[in-house]
Amino acid sequence: MRNAQQHALNALLIYLPCNHAVNVDTLDAWVGVQTLFQVTDSGIIEYPNAAAIKQWEGIMTCPSCGEPFKDIKRYSSAQQLKNLSKQLDELYVMFGQKLNPFMSRIYYLNKDIKGNRKDFVRRLVPGPLGGMTNKNLVRLRGIMTEDTESRILEFRDNVILPFEQSMSDLEKFVGHDGLVTLLRPDWSQHLLSGYDISTTQLVPPAALPQTLSPGAKSPGTPRSDSDEYEEGNYADTAMTREIQRQIKEQKLAERQNSSWVVPRKPRPFLQSAKPAPLLTSEEGDFETATLPFKARAESLYDRCRLIILEEGLYMVQELEKLQPRSKHTEIFLEELRALIINQSQKKVAELNTSIERCATQNLKRLEVELRLIQISIHSILSTLRAASGVDVQATASRMLELCQQYPDTAGIFQQSCLAVKQAASQRRHGIDLYNKEANEFWKLWAGHEVGCLRHCKYGHPYSGHVFKDCPECGREVEPKRKPQAEEDKTDYSQYLRENEFVAKMKQMRMGAPGKTPPK
Repeated sequence: MRNAQQHALNALLIYLPCNHAVNVDTLDAWVGVQTLFQVTDSGIIEYPNAAAIKQWEGIMTCPSCGEPFKDIKRYSSAQQLKNLSKQLDELYVMFGQKLNPFMSRIYYLNKDIKGNRKDFVRRLVPGPLGGMTNKNLVRLRGIMTEDTESRILEFRDNVILPFEQSMSDLEKFVGHDGLVTLLRPDWSQHLLSGYDISTTQLVPPAALPQTLSPGAKSPGTPRSDSDEYEEGNYADTAMTREIQRQIKEQKLAERQNSSWVVPRKPRPFLQSAKPAPLLTSEEGDFETATLPFKARAESLYDRCRLIILEEGLYMVQELEKLQPRSKHTEIFLEELRALIINQSQKKVAELNTSIERCATQNLKRLEVELRLIQISIHSILSTLRAASGVDVQATASRMLELCQQYPDTAGIFQQSCLAVKQAASQRRHGIDLYNKEANEFWKLWAGHEVGCLRHCKYGHPYSGHVFKDCPECGREVEPKRKPQAEEDKTDYSQYLRENEFVAKMKQMRMGAPGKTPPK
């Protein structure tokens, strides 16, 4: 039976793009399928060998003419796994470019809604004839964020969730350890990161490893200056990418004296001129990639809900000022108040789940942001005299602890956390979710470039092009501990001289020596 299956496998032919036909057994041996995959006796590929694919060059050639080929279904999974980091890098670029406009849209939407409150108050109609008019005004104002919310949820459901599910299925296919191996950074990716670019000399083109592509010129053909770094003429390695980047920097330096060059403003998260240190195996190791994109999208949605809930509270307060109010307006006012309380309590419960997930995934910045949103909703419920179930003191202490322990990420909300701590007994808190540093985080993610993907020790992907450290957890500072006072073992009883003290007290009571005490 085994010989029959092997004979049937040898009879199968694979037609390559170069028009050569090779039987499966010969091409498997040429490509090295037995090394890259776990193959059954009948020739069926079961699962890949992640460690071998990681070390594989990723180039397959025809055994007859040597022309490279790809997109052969039998071997496509090995090529896709070899390029997994690059494919993820391109997806992260897209995620950053998609999520940043949502944040900008929410920021300006929040300003516009709060900026035209006077117009809303002016349009309110008191008296018995204003019930339907006021109801329509509130309804129109309550759906101002509906389009943005639907777009965020659509992006989450159609893009982010399928991607994260695909990553989960990939982990089942290659195994947990296999996925860790494929995503763990190579030392070669950081080969030149420990050198100062200003003092590093460019490697001459002749010293680069060459791989002749189908459209490239042969080594004997004269090359022009424009062809020196033509894409595809050299292997895509860390060295070639570094040299191309240095060439771009040299071209930019030549344009510094031009009046058309606009200087860039300094950014708090922007990577400094000093090169990043070389990653060691401990610093670059992580369990698996912890994907924060779903949590980020949901935090944007929570911001939209907070805007509407705060505006609903404002509309309730303005409707209560109307005098006289019709019966229709009073009924609508009670319904609006009950709706805000119900939606606020529901959102507080949902945020509890999101906060626990962020704490589990070590998303420190996002945890503080969600806690601030929860405190803001708590203040709405407190104003309406409704229960929220939020322990403000414990929440404020947790936020301040994270801000002090992670000053570069969670610390961007430290002023708001201090305001919550100082006004814990009040209904309103000085919370600013749209400070400069928080908005800058979303803008910088949109500037990510392919080839600069990094992972922190917790597995969070981030851009090494715009961030000097992980923007979700970042640099960790050990909390300062108060020195404990040593126990004083001195015996102070030897200094009391109790007998002399008692004699002195008797003498003062009986009077001076030689005098009779007063009667």
